[in-house]
Amino acid sequence: MAWQESYGELDALRQRYAKPYGKAVAPVVTAIINDQTPAKRSRRKTCKILTVGGGKGSFSRILLPEIREALERIGNRTKVEVVETDLASVVAQAQGAKARASFEDLPFKKGSFDIVLAESSLQDKGRKEFTHRLGEIARVLNPHGSLVNIADHVPCGMGGTHTASSRAGMIGLQLKALAAHQVFHQELQQAAERTGFVAMTKEVTASVTVKPEETQNPSASLHAYEYGIEQQTGGSGKLKESMMRYSGFVTVATRDAKLFERIARPRR
Repeated sequence: MAWQESYGELDALRQRYAKPYGKAVAPVVTAIINDQTPAKRSRRKTCKILTVGGGKGSFSRILLPEIREALERIGNRTKVEVVETDLASVVAQAQGAKARASFEDLPFKKGSFDIVLAESSLQDKGRKEFTHRLGEIARVLNPHGSLVNIADHVPCGMGGTHTASSRAGMIGLQLKALAAHQVFHQELQQAAERTGFVAMTKEVTASVTVKPEETQNPSASLHAYEYGIEQQTGGSGKLKESMMRYSGFVTVATRDAKLFERIARPRR
């Protein structure tokens, strides 16, 4: 599959499963922003986020609105500014600020960002690239900044659609896929710690009820390994409602030990 076709397919899946993905992941990023700049100190503050390997800008389209709404709900006035980057030309389709750039040579000054966010892009070239990529990320992060790596809802190496005949089967497929992703996140966490970060990995999951027509699928299924659709029918056999489920991992790393303590504390 040509990269143009791959990007198109992955972007379509990102849009299709935006609801559970946003519900699972946005709270993690929101909490980090609030830990960096608590609500009582947030007036006239700005959080600058750099996405790496962001493709067509799925972060700005899917997660950013959720994050801004969540900050408003907790009274945090921090202004969030995003720069989307990707090595491929499709980044030109991203909203707002954008740049065509690689991990190995980010065109930004030292300490330019508060958060660097990667959606399953750190592992594209294999584990040997961890150290160099993490070093470049550390360079563009300010000393109190954080790296957030998400096991994307459309992971690299997608092999198509997998079908399950039951909810248990769907979740079983998810757990099998998550086990492979967990290994990567553990390796990323260890590499980050060798590069001077303190890091942790957490599992995130969310389910949302959606209209039947939003699934465009007549059976319970698992898309791109980590998404599931559970569908229920009424007594007549007519499709009544659908449940979309997302499960994944998020690795958070920072060089600020005090910030890490706040990030790592249990949430209510």
